[in-house]
Amino acid sequence: MNENRKIHKGFKIFLLVFIAFILIIARLNKDDIIHTYSKNSKLEKVLNKEKEYNGKDLYYCNSEFIKWENNLITFMSEDGSNKWIKEFDFIDPYILFGEENIFVIDKSTGDIFGLNSNGETTLRLQSGKPVFNIKESNKNIIIHYKENGVESLEILNDKGKRLHILSTEDKILTYSTWEDGSNYIYSTIKVEGSNLSSKLYLDTFENKNKYSVEFPNEIIIYTEFFSDGILVITDSGIYYTESGEIKWSKDYQSIKDFKILKNKIYMLCDKYMEVISMDGKSLSKVTYEESYDKINILDKYIILYGSNDFLVILQEGKEVLKYNTEDIIKNITGDDSKMVISYEDKLEVYSFK
Repeated sequence: MNENRKIHKGFKIFLLVFIAFILIIARLNKDDIIHTYSKNSKLEKVLNKEKEYNGKDLYYCNSEFIKWENNLITFMSEDGSNKWIKEFDFIDPYILFGEENIFVIDKSTGDIFGLNSNGETTLRLQSGKPVFNIKESNKNIIIHYKENGVESLEILNDKGKRLHILSTEDKILTYSTWEDGSNYIYSTIKVEGSNLSSKLYLDTFENKNKYSVEFPNEIIIYTEFFSDGILVITDSGIYYTESGEIKWSKDYQSIKDFKILKNKIYMLCDKYMEVISMDGKSLSKVTYEESYDKINILDKYIILYGSNDFLVILQEGKEVLKYNTEDIIKNITGDDSKMVISYEDKLEVYSFK
């Protein structure tokens, strides 16, 4: 009898200790638990850190490691050695990574060099005007100028031959060319007092305006040709237009970032991400406890990260890794085989297991 009482009393003590342990765990910050689990266990199952490159002004683009510093552009081998180096004597140097070329620009004089991955010059232009931006679009090159209150677009083919030039007193926002080289789109914004309005234009290279679409009280941030229409993303929604008519639209608030890949639109908003088809249907929606600012898509993985020191990796809509880095993330890029995290003073290269 006494022995049964001792066992009963011992069980009560065990139960009280167990309950106290559960309460302590419940009070722990959830992020700290995930952080510890990710750092010590889950990371080893998902990512393999292969290399680290130290130094500032390092980039990863089109499967190439590049350093841009003091008018010198250096292509690096994977072992960190230099493949080739070119120097530019520019006053206001700027580098832009295009789809097929790397553009080295003197923004003050309008001198433009296009380089391929072998360091060969594919384009050489001397516009003589300050350059605001350059974009590659369906084998064409669009140069955006701003000078004396007038903005202009100069459209060239990949050999540097001028196809079209446009000037306007409105502020130009976005621009692209059609793949057959016959049409181009651009958007502008007008501000009058407390009112603003963005406008999309579809023009031909023969200066014929085919149509325009106005977006009152919205700022256009993206325009691109898709199928027979044009996809437009503003600061508060998505629109798909055909022949000047809006076929479908979706409203959003607090758009953080977006990506378009394989006819799917990935919209990152405050604490959720939605995937939308090109006919406007919602394919999936995932919510988060944290707020992320950037999105990137690497093969079958979706990477979300912010202007801080954490990221989350999704696969098929499910979270497979949540990871706190040692430094603040500057950018995340990569390709089908690797993820490259850029920091202020280094690059880290990971492979997916």
